[in-house]
Amino acid sequence: MEKSIKWKDRFARLNVPIIFWGLLLLVVILGFVSPNSVKPAHLLDFTRQAAPMILVAIGQTIVMMIGGLDLSVASVMVLIDVVAAQMMMNDPSRAVPVALLCLCIGMVVGLVNGFLCAVMHMPSFVVTLGMSTLLLGVTLLYSGGSPKGSIPDNFRFLGTGFAGKIPMAAIVWLVIAAVVILVMRFLPIGRYIMATGVNPMAVYQSGVDPVRIQLTCYVLCGLFAALAGLQISAYIGTASLQLGEDYQTRSIAVALLGGAAFTGGKGSIFGTILASLFMVVMSSLIAVLNMDAGDQNIIQGVIILVGLLLSGMKKDD
Repeated sequence: MEKSIKWKDRFARLNVPIIFWGLLLLVVILGFVSPNSVKPAHLLDFTRQAAPMILVAIGQTIVMMIGGLDLSVASVMVLIDVVAAQMMMNDPSRAVPVALLCLCIGMVVGLVNGFLCAVMHMPSFVVTLGMSTLLLGVTLLYSGGSPKGSIPDNFRFLGTGFAGKIPMAAIVWLVIAAVVILVMRFLPIGRYIMATGVNPMAVYQSGVDPVRIQLTCYVLCGLFAALAGLQISAYIGTASLQLGEDYQTRSIAVALLGGAAFTGGKGSIFGTILASLFMVVMSSLIAVLNMDAGDQNIIQGVIILVGLLLSGMKKDD
């Protein structure tokens, strides 16, 4: 009896997210259904496919940590893809300046969202939903409804290239995620973000302006959405008005499955990464099983509901 209790204690100390076991189970099931899909090369390809989702979901997680929500991330991704393709025009010399401009666009969108939510005290759901509609309109006007242009090879390397056998897309998100995790864990701003989601007044009384924290989180969310848009652009190489459709709801589902909660004060970047990989493996399993679009939507809805249930259970704990 004592031995079993010790093993349970040791297991609890590992603090392994629930989503890890879900991901592991999916990989095992995929291995039974399609053994070729779990070969090392295919598993590495999952890390490439997950890159845009991981980047946009990191931003969504940060905003949810303060009790907010950003429904404009998908529209930011579409706008960035169109702007990048039409401004780069397959010219390698334009890649870096246009990419920097795109990142600035994402940050400006985040700043506007943050100003309306944090300073004007408007609901984040309404603000970011309105911003999403606005950005889609801007994208249509800018592209004339038929986007043109293409991404040069030197920038496409970030989406399609390899460093040895490791996809560059995976290296990009690994580096960015590592920086965010270190900042959240070891710098004061990480604690301030979590505390702002729980009790903004307590943060204010400690000498930190919670409005600035909220503004920073929305700016970061816009930045990560822009990074995700650039990552997709680097992979597909052209402009598309359809690429961001799935990322709005899925980024929220991924954040929830990773440990975030709508009430704020919770979230895990590592959990978000695992949840993003979970989504990619699930999509691969659905494709192997030849499920139609309706089945995919049902599964995605179930996952969102499970994420809500888990977040509610964690809150009760």
